[in-house]
Amino acid sequence: MVPIKQKQPVILLVDDSASNRLMLRRALHTQGYHVLEAEHGEVALDLLKSQSCDLILLDAMMPVMSGFELLRILRRRYDLTRLPIIMVTAINESDNLVEALEQGANDYITKPVDIPVVLARIRTHLLLKNIVEQNEEFISIATHDIKKPLALITDVAEVLGDELHDGKFNLADTVEMMGLIRSAAGNMQRIIYDFLDLKVVERGRIRLFPERFSLNALVRNVASLNSDYAARKAIRLELSLDDTIIPILADKARIEQVLQNLVDNAIKFSPGNCGIHMSTRSLSGEVQFDIRDEGPGFREDEVIRVFEKYPNLSNRPTAGEVSTGLGLAICRQLVGLHGGEIGVRNNPEGVGATFWFRLPVSA
Repeated sequence: MVPIKQKQPVILLVDDSASNRLMLRRALHTQGYHVLEAEHGEVALDLLKSQSCDLILLDAMMPVMSGFELLRILRRRYDLTRLPIIMVTAINESDNLVEALEQGANDYITKPVDIPVVLARIRTHLLLKNIVEQNEEFISIATHDIKKPLALITDVAEVLGDELHDGKFNLADTVEMMGLIRSAAGNMQRIIYDFLDLKVVERGRIRLFPERFSLNALVRNVASLNSDYAARKAIRLELSLDDTIIPILADKARIEQVLQNLVDNAIKFSPGNCGIHMSTRSLSGEVQFDIRDEGPGFREDEVIRVFEKYPNLSNRPTAGEVSTGLGLAICRQLVGLHGGEIGVRNNPEGVGATFWFRLPVSA
């Protein structure tokens, strides 16, 4: 099983003083950041060849390669929004500081370092970086994922308009075209809702409303809601539920959203005339849900990327369905908010995969 953990922001400390790095590392660790370290610029460049980071704290004066030299090199490779760089300078280095800001430093702090100020500056620049990435992400969705169904709606509406204008109205054709419009509009709605849902969760603006409920009853309900979709692909939905599990304390609507995403994905990526098996079981202080499909499964190098946004995996929906690439990322966030774990494994028989999540009985 491969549990999925939340991604920590990665901060790179570039400073020739081991004591400075130790002080900053301890402060950053307390805030949940993952810290990389380099004692001068050349080490930092070597490190960035194999690892990515979200922000750099860069000491101005270092041997081998100064912070100003490293800044010039980095700005030829990364723009200000992609990789924020905060310079750490002595208070009497104002001339050099102006040069650094002109060459692309996002901000600066002065020595002796004030830890609360450092943490506040880091939070601000990571937030700005996140906002820029969200804007770019939405623009990408608008220009790529939404453009196709919108073009379909426009084309069908134009054909309908021409037929009505020319008096060639045909009820059967009209019903079929209205079905195409509804389907395209539904795809657009799902793309937008998935994007907004994920952003609300990622920014910590979601509220959970815990209540006691039966996971088994919720699984049965979600299976029933997807029965028509499964039947259209001649897929059997099989349940094996543990009657001994006790009601859990969680946000019922959000756990239903997780179940819906997992069941929908299993049907979407499974071939026709197969079975999808759903099961629950009781663990020590936890409950677990598994859904086993007969789809293509995943390459080993893909397993760790399954719950990322837009993971670009090799498998594709088997009946031309739309996949936003966000559903499983939403599942990861929602399960994590409940103090649970989520993961996936390829089935040992070599056919299909099993997704699972477990939740504490009292999340």
